[in-house]
Amino acid sequence: MKRLILWTYLISFAIALPTQAAEDMFAYDEEKVEQSLQELSDLDAYVEAHEGTRLTTILSQRELKSRFKVNYYAASDALQYDSFNDWINEMDWGSFAWGFCCGPCGVGIVLLSDSTNDQVRSSLLGLVTGIFVWGVSYGFWFLII
Repeated sequence: MKRLILWTYLISFAIALPTQAAEDMFAYDEEKVEQSLQELSDLDAYVEAHEGTRLTTILSQRELKSRFKVNYYAASDALQYDSFNDWINEMDWGSFAWGFCCGPCGVGIVLLSDSTNDQVRSSLLGLVTGIFVWGVSYGFWFLII
C-alpha cells in the first residue's frame, strides 16, 4: 500500500512539475506583435482612404504590391472561383463522416433522421470514399505481408 501511495505521489509530482515551468508559455512581446501587424494596419488605412479598392487593384499596381508586400500566389488562389470549391464548401461534412466512419449503418442513420437529399448524397459519398480507402489500405497491407 505504501508503494502505491509513493508511486501515485511521484507520478502526480512528475505531471505537475512541467506545468510550473510553463507559467509564461503564453507571454508575448507586445512590441513584436505591433511590428508584425503594422503592414496590415497600413493596408487597412489605404483601403479606408481609397474606397472601392480591391485586391486585384493592389495586385495590378506594382508600387502598391511592393509597398504592402502582397503575396500574389496566395491572393490569386483566394480569388479563384469554381464549382468544385463551392461543392466542397457547401458539402455536409457531418453526413459524410457518418457514411465514411460507420459505412452502411451511418447511411441508414442519415436516411432515418430528418435529412435532405444533399445530406444523403454526402453520406453515400462518404460510404464510397470509406470503401475505397479501406480497399486501398487492405490491398497495400496484403501486398506488404
